[in-house]
Amino acid sequence: RLARICRFPVLTYGLHGNQNISAQRLRMSPRGSEYMLHLRSAIYPMKIHLIGTYNVYNALAAAGAALQMGISHQTIITGLQELRGVPGRMEKVPVDKPYTVIVDYAHTNDALHNVLQTLSALKHRRLYTVFGCGGNRDRKKRPLMGRIAANLSTHAFITLDNPREEDPEHIMRDIVTGITRVGRKNFSVIYDRREAIEKALHAARKDDIVLIAGKGHEQYQVIGTKTIPFDDKKTVMDIAG
Repeated sequence: RLARICRFPVLTYGLHGNQNISAQRLRMSPRGSEYMLHLRSAIYPMKIHLIGTYNVYNALAAAGAALQMGISHQTIITGLQELRGVPGRMEKVPVDKPYTVIVDYAHTNDALHNVLQTLSALKHRRLYTVFGCGGNRDRKKRPLMGRIAANLSTHAFITLDNPREEDPEHIMRDIVTGITRVGRKNFSVIYDRREAIEKALHAARKDDIVLIAGKGHEQYQVIGTKTIPFDDKKTVMDIAG
């Protein structure tokens, strides 16, 4: 309806056939997304490295913008296929293992829920989640995140995020409260973040997915008044690479 009343040229995009640009026959896996890309009347098989419906929408929007700028179809396709995404946002860590490791910045209950729902929809055997909650921040989200992780994961490894100057035990207790309220027992509390990541990776087997959530692109951890180097992606590669 908005497209019809807009006074300017409009290009529509989506996952159905009634748009100018669409992704049809969409299939997603831990390796990425495959679909038939419809650019107006032209159709191309497309494979991108990005996971998640929202990333497919973003790719379609980028294709539409490029199309309006007069960029050729082949250049658009090549650009999308070579795109590796944003560091720390649903980022697949390159490890030579039969399982998949994803690092994501999800540090709120809504974000964690969305990421876990996306990963749950992929073909996999088990889904392990490593996460924590920041200190000196909103306490109300902690039990919510605990419940979400336990409900949508095979096992949740609860660990430190950036505790800052708050007592880590208080943070852990808040998270665990949300899990025990729903009667779940599929969790471990491991204060050391590297150890928690290591435990999750050692538990993973063929076709499993390991999500490490909360810090994403960050290359540090704030404990007390100290900021120490810590990188989730680098830690994964050190352990499993």
